[in-house]
Amino acid sequence: MGKWMKKWWISFNVLIVFVIIWGFYYTHPKDIHRSIRGVEYRLGSNNEPKPVTIGINGKLQRSLFGKKTFAGKIDLTGVSQPNLEDKDKQLIINFQENGAGVITYSYYKDGQPILRSYGVLFINKDFSKVAIEEYEPANNGGGIWEAGNGLIITGPAKTKKKALQIANELMENMLNGYELK
Repeated sequence: MGKWMKKWWISFNVLIVFVIIWGFYYTHPKDIHRSIRGVEYRLGSNNEPKPVTIGINGKLQRSLFGKKTFAGKIDLTGVSQPNLEDKDKQLIINFQENGAGVITYSYYKDGQPILRSYGVLFINKDFSKVAIEEYEPANNGGGIWEAGNGLIITGPAKTKKKALQIANELMENMLNGYELK
């Protein structure tokens, strides 16, 4: 084997080792333990935002192709529609390409399967910014959310102005140019 071939072979092996290490690091689950102070507010209204706390405990994992999955618990304190019955239940949230992940609790109660959707979660890369579209009961029993007047939780924020800035940032891919107000 010539000198050039040896250098190429060594470089190739170093590259393969680097790719394996990077792949392991990239896909290894990251522990997420956050308590984020935020606000709950209604879009399109002049109502004062309500202070809330968003507790997040679990693991965030990415696939090699960038798909994110959260497994853990989300505790919402001070919100209009608390998840009291569900706060201790384990969630698995699969995030879509637009950054949205549906918060759905599925479990058995008295032998009956229960499936309850709380809303849609949007996060930034490290879960330091959060926005949650809260579903509200509709006449037909399902949950709805409307960009013009829906309930939303955003953190970290103390004011509606800051909360809207974060929500619009996190939901940009889904809003397609629309701006929450």
